[in-house]
Amino acid sequence: MTGNAHHSPYDKSFWSLLTTQFLGAFNDNVYKMLVLLLCADRIKVDPLDDWQGPATMAFAAPFVLFSGLCGFLGDRFSKSRIILLSKVLEIVVMGAGLLVFWALPPSRTQLALLIAVLFLMGAQSTLFGPAKYGILPELWDRSWLPKINGWMLMTTFLAIIGGTAAAGILRDTLPSLTVSQSVCVLLAIVGTLTVLPMRSTPVAQPDLKFRSSTLFIDPEARTALREHSKLRTALLYSSIFWFVGGVFMQVVNTMGTRQYGLTDTQKGQLAATTSIGIAIGSVLAGALSKAQFRAGLVRIAGMGLALTLGLIGMPGRLSSDVGAVVDRLPWFPLWGMAVLLTLAGLFAGLFAIPLQVYLQAMAPEHLKGRMIGAMNLVNWIGIILSGAFYHFANRMAVKFQTGANTTFAAVALIVLIATLRFRMQDEPLDVTPPVDP
Repeated sequence: MTGNAHHSPYDKSFWSLLTTQFLGAFNDNVYKMLVLLLCADRIKVDPLDDWQGPATMAFAAPFVLFSGLCGFLGDRFSKSRIILLSKVLEIVVMGAGLLVFWALPPSRTQLALLIAVLFLMGAQSTLFGPAKYGILPELWDRSWLPKINGWMLMTTFLAIIGGTAAAGILRDTLPSLTVSQSVCVLLAIVGTLTVLPMRSTPVAQPDLKFRSSTLFIDPEARTALREHSKLRTALLYSSIFWFVGGVFMQVVNTMGTRQYGLTDTQKGQLAATTSIGIAIGSVLAGALSKAQFRAGLVRIAGMGLALTLGLIGMPGRLSSDVGAVVDRLPWFPLWGMAVLLTLAGLFAGLFAIPLQVYLQAMAPEHLKGRMIGAMNLVNWIGIILSGAFYHFANRMAVKFQTGANTTFAAVALIVLIATLRFRMQDEPLDVTPPVDP
């Protein structure tokens, strides 16, 4: 037990943290989607001049470079103070994006600088992540973690839904991208204010010393992972979820542009369907898990995700309306694709929540922050790989003229193989994890 059983899981700290992380994720996705839409514009002229892969990799790179350090900071300093600092930095980063939109006309130089700001946004989010997830066991009893994590991931993906859809609407309706980015600055300010009601937390390890090895995975965290194979497995499979999510956004943008001929608003709405499914799946996983790690739920969700992705990724058919699109059409009409993307998101949420909760609950108490830092690092390695994977897969789809959606078929195969190799078993979350012999 964490000693916080007397605190209601739905106190002012819960709503403060939930609102803060919702606004942060919403803001991140408005800005990221604005940049990805600018990148996707380039493929209307040249399908190979697609900057979405590099942009995704730029956003993910700080999580790989700095997650170890930020996990260390989460254990060395109060996590509540780290959260407040990260939100102040969000205001600064969004202000930098506003300056780029205001000072430069649309060009390759502007896009390159916007991607650089995307890197800074990733760095700010890297600082926020370990503190956000590591603070949960400090504020509430671990028996509540499945439900709280379900709410956290649900609101994260509701924010992705809203932010992704809002970016297209802002671009289509507001007079300029400078005005759109001003909304991001305002959201960062409001999100900083919502941190203030949250309870302060003590420092987990005030005497923790910085070591150069901390920049990757802390030696103590590496030892815990080496001695506990279940933690390693949960870490690896958590990264698969984020790899799939990284591929999703890029392929949906390309599919909307080249296969369905959608507006920016419509592309945002199509991408948001996946996040709706993840939000539903996350809450459902929290309700089904209770105080248990449900390995069977991970297996069922993995098989469902592989099947759904396989259906989405079937090679496209030739279009009879030559002027409408520039690529083979998927077999499913737009409404059918939206349904399949929602189902894929639902299975992804069911897949991710048990693994995330296991890492939070079963990591040694004094390593919570650094273990979450390790989780962030491995997850974002998955997202960086998704950028490289998409870049390669898109080139193959263009070369063989199979349609952008066929990238999902390759992802389905990866998920299927990983699910078949999953070896964890159900277990309660209220016991100290055993050390493997």
